[in-house]
Amino acid sequence: MSATATAEVILEEPVEMPSFNASGGQVPEEAVVSYERDGVVCLRSAIAPEWIEALAQGMDIAIEQGTENDKAFSIANPGEPGFFFYDTFMWQRIDQFKRFAFESNAADLAMQVMRSKSLIFYFDFMLVKEPGTSRKTPW
Repeated sequence: MSATATAEVILEEPVEMPSFNASGGQVPEEAVVSYERDGVVCLRSAIAPEWIEALAQGMDIAIEQGTENDKAFSIANPGEPGFFFYDTFMWQRIDQFKRFAFESNAADLAMQVMRSKSLIFYFDFMLVKEPGTSRKTPW
């Protein structure tokens, strides 16, 4: 799988972005330099599969809760194909997100990438947009 970022508005052609192996919880120096240069970095094998599965379960819960009680947003056009959903502050009500934020190695990885000794968890955001969804992403 290639780590390709596309900026359709600014660039004519897709830009290939490098990816780095961060298995074992260690971010390579080259990845940090790439982040400092580009403002984004792709870390492969950085998060254990168990955490990915927990987040997938949390996403299912967020979607179910959001569509049941209108606290999250589905912004696909009615009657059009696809699903476009987003939600925020899931960590405050969904255990899988809270555990990931406070127990996984995500904070440590972020501190390594930013060369920081501390990190403040401010906000979580989930965006789900199925292929073929007709509604454009507004941001």
